[in-house]
Amino acid sequence: MATKERMFTTERKNWRVYGGVLAATGALALAGCGGSESEPKATATTTQAPAPSETQTSTSSAPTKEMPTLVFDDLGGGSSIIRVYAGVKQAAADKETTGTFNSGDSVPAECKTEGRTIHSDTSAGEADRTSSDWIRIHGTPGETQYATAVYVENPKDLLAQLPEC
Repeated sequence: MATKERMFTTERKNWRVYGGVLAATGALALAGCGGSESEPKATATTTQAPAPSETQTSTSSAPTKEMPTLVFDDLGGGSSIIRVYAGVKQAAADKETTGTFNSGDSVPAECKTEGRTIHSDTSAGEADRTSSDWIRIHGTPGETQYATAVYVENPKDLLAQLPEC
């Protein structure tokens, strides 16, 4: 009988060890999968976020260097809300609104590019302005956002400070 009791006790201890190992492995796996794409996970081996690339589809969550500031301007009429877009071309996907800002809001400006031409709404009392210049902004995390230079304070000064996208 002593042999059976010892065997039963040994098997019970083995299952406890295996169960503990499985629980720890599961907890580590869950911890490694936490967060979201817009919130990068911190790891012991990663010290900084990768630099944005031309193929990246979203803006990073924090600027990597000092960027010029874009200040939105409603041009004195119409709505004080200014929309930003996914792209700068005529494609429907590029005309999708990816965020809104109020006149006077400021965001870091990343780069400039040419795209569809935008004309202000003079019938709503806005100052007359037309531009095909677009500015990629560092706005909402996880979103690619372009603002037309039409609804920007001092667009010529800002554009002169920006690199091409």
